[in-house]
Amino acid sequence: FNFSFGVPKDLMCPISHTIMRDPVVAEDGFTYEKDEIEQWFAHSRNKSESTRGARNKDSEARVMSPMTGAPMSVTLSPNHLARSLIHKFRDKHPDTPLA
Repeated sequence: FNFSFGVPKDLMCPISHTIMRDPVVAEDGFTYEKDEIEQWFAHSRNKSESTRGARNKDSEARVMSPMTGAPMSVTLSPNHLARSLIHKFRDKHPDTPLA
């Protein structure tokens, strides 16, 4: 693990930079806090719509990755390993603030 202020970097959302509560994996292979990546998707869609006009079929299914900038789908999968590691970390460090 890479440590940032005592919290393993792998347990922190790359968008909010806080320890995750509900980690999910996106198509880009990165793990995010579910609420944060869903907000990113909504913002990405709105930005896309304002530059292209009306929403088309592809704009609903594809957004830009916050980590790579590449197009990706909005499909998310639970990251059970990250969730388990977060619970173990929180058991040892109960005063660590969550996202």
